[in-house]
Amino acid sequence: MSLSEFRRAIEEGPIPVEERAFMINGWRWHTASVIRDLTRFSKLVQVARENVTKTAFSSDSAEARESFARIQGSYEFVCNFNWKALIRVESDIFFPWLTTLLPSTANALIVDISSQHANIQELSGQISAICQRLVRKDGEVMAAPVALREINEIDSKLQTMMECARRIQVVQVRHTKHTREHL
Repeated sequence: MSLSEFRRAIEEGPIPVEERAFMINGWRWHTASVIRDLTRFSKLVQVARENVTKTAFSSDSAEARESFARIQGSYEFVCNFNWKALIRVESDIFFPWLTTLLPSTANALIVDISSQHANIQELSGQISAICQRLVRKDGEVMAAPVALREINEIDSKLQTMMECARRIQVVQVRHTKHTREHL
């Protein structure tokens, strides 16, 4: 859906333009929060990569265990807390409500965002599997070359997740700017 098509869909919506005084800013804020946390997670992963590169971790390295536990903790917060809360609010509350207000021509917008959600969910699951390999229950730490490969894979997936989240954010910003123009 092009921006002009989106604007037309908004204009044709069931709420008269003069009555459009309420905007959901939390939608934009929460997405920005997820992007911020993904960026922080990526920085943590980059520090772990530097540590693995500088010092070859041994299987009994407390430093390695601590570094990998931080990665696991970041994953838990960003993906299993912040991201899941955003998805729950959007999927259970916001999108169902929004579809009652917008004309059917705006459904492409929600489908596009839902597609990005699905991409992020898939990547999140893949990162979870990598984290489980990094933070083994037996306390063993993988060899430095293997750990480096796993850390690089996490970072690559985080970059893709951020691209998806930024795409969602662009749609949100355009929507809010357009809505403000009509208030």
